[in-house]
Amino acid sequence: MAWVALAPPAGAVIGLSVGALAFGPWLEGLVVPFGSMIASETTPHLLPVMRWAPPVLVGVAIAWAGLRTIGRTAAAAVALALVWIVPALTTGISNAAGSRVLARYPTEMIRYAVEVFTAALTTPALVLPPILTAVIVAAAGILSQRALHRRSRPGTTKGRATEPPRP
Repeated sequence: MAWVALAPPAGAVIGLSVGALAFGPWLEGLVVPFGSMIASETTPHLLPVMRWAPPVLVGVAIAWAGLRTIGRTAAAAVALALVWIVPALTTGISNAAGSRVLARYPTEMIRYAVEVFTAALTTPALVLPPILTAVIVAAAGILSQRALHRRSRPGTTKGRATEPPRP
C-alpha cells in the first residue's frame, strides 16, 4: 500500500489492479477455506462478489486515475490485460497443481497447466464479461467525474462559461 501511495497515478493503477485481482482468491479463501467442504449460509450470496469484485475494483482504479495522460492510458490498458490474463493463469496453475494424478509427472503437469491456461485465456464466455465489467465501471466513473467537475466549476452552466455575476 505504501508503494501505491507513493507511486504516480499510472503506477498506482497497476498496483491497485494487482491488489484487486488478488482480492478475489483471498475472499474465496476467507469464505470457503481450502480443504473445507462445509459452506455457510452466506456462501451462495458471496459467490457473485468473489467473481465480480476484482474487475469492478480494477474499473474503479482506472476511473480514479482517469485517462488524461499517455502513462495513465497505458496503465489502464495493462490493468485490463491483467484482468484478462491473471484469472486464466490462476486457473491453469491451480488445476495442474491440484491434480494428485499429475504430481508424479512434472512435465505432464506443466503441459496440463499450459493447456488449461490457453483454454481459459481464449474462451470468450470466460474472458469477455470481466473485461467488459472493468471497462464499463471505468467509463462510468470517468464520465461521472467529468460531469461533477463541470458542475463544480464556478462561472459555468452546463459546461459553458458564463459572465461573472455583477455586484
